[in-house]
Amino acid sequence: MKIALLSHKGGVGKTTTAVNLAAYLSERGSALLVDGDSNRSALHWIERGDMPFKAVSEKAAPKFWSQFEHVIVDTGARPDTADLKDLASICDLLVVVSSADALSLDVLSPTIQTLQSIGARRFKILLTQVSPISRAGDEALSEIIEAGWPVFKNYIRRYAAHGKAALEGRIVRDVNDPHSTDAWSDVQAIGAELLK
Repeated sequence: MKIALLSHKGGVGKTTTAVNLAAYLSERGSALLVDGDSNRSALHWIERGDMPFKAVSEKAAPKFWSQFEHVIVDTGARPDTADLKDLASICDLLVVVSSADALSLDVLSPTIQTLQSIGARRFKILLTQVSPISRAGDEALSEIIEAGWPVFKNYIRRYAAHGKAALEGRIVRDVNDPHSTDAWSDVQAIGAELLK
């Protein structure tokens, strides 16, 4: 499976999700994470630890693309229309990452319109950084379903374990945090939906 994670708003947990999904998919086949962000956030994270998957920059990706069963592309911030067309042509699925807050949800409509205008048919919205103590995730999910857009049934909740994982160069399941198991179960739920 070849997927690209994209967002037109920063700070929504795109890289965090990409790294953890790469780990999940690596348990089901060989996995490559492509860091397409100029900040190299995913590569810096991975350099701090030992990951069960290979990670490369976007420029190095063509050399490895066909060697892996699963490829996860962590795109740069706000990909333009040409980038989206390229991603749509080479990926099985474009995952539009959004947090459940109003400002992030406001950006979804133009993003979806852009994807539809380029003829991208295989895309799905993933809610991230959802508060584990409110109904914001369920409410946002309902809004997206009401709009008629494809969306993951599950979402990624916001736990401090995600930040610890990035700092320590680990996968969220491997950090010492009371919610690391909860955070990893969210990743597993999304991964299972991906592989259906």
